[in-house]
Amino acid sequence: TYFDIFHKAEEEYDPDHPILGINRVSQWEIHPVQEIEILPGVEGKKLTTKVVGLSTSDSIIEEALPGGLIAIKTLLDPSITKNDSMRGQVIGEKNSLPLPTMDLNLKIVPFERMIGVKDTSIKTNDTIVLNAGTTTAVGRVTGLKKGYTNVVLKNPVIVEKGQRIAISKRENSGWRLVAYGITE
Repeated sequence: TYFDIFHKAEEEYDPDHPILGINRVSQWEIHPVQEIEILPGVEGKKLTTKVVGLSTSDSIIEEALPGGLIAIKTLLDPSITKNDSMRGQVIGEKNSLPLPTMDLNLKIVPFERMIGVKDTSIKTNDTIVLNAGTTTAVGRVTGLKKGYTNVVLKNPVIVEKGQRIAISKRENSGWRLVAYGITE
């Protein structure tokens, strides 16, 4: 029911119709004149707009189907979309997206073969980085119960039940991918 915003497409600048580059069309088709919503939005407020046009790197298209990179021309204020500020946002049909959350319950699946990693376990109070689609969020583990890990995030994310999320843990001076989590 949604797809992720990656970054602005490389297309001729049109100040009246900002372009949202789409990383992944996942479950629905989109057409010009269709009304869409964008979450988590700006400063916690959902954005709604209309689609003015669709294009790929090669041509203008009349509909976008699951499975490709596209650009959506919208009626959004251009100041909202500049400098990749929409990265990590999720677009969907109006009233179809899950609500933004800052609290996740995850079933953690550690990677079995990790070369050079000292400790892949995730413990209470660990700071971890989660990647859900194109959204990156920092969170703190607040509890471990019955095979599930509760994580409180510093910024809201849009996730669906059963979605896989990459989990990185701090090691030495960088972040290391150590597991994935499945949302409850």
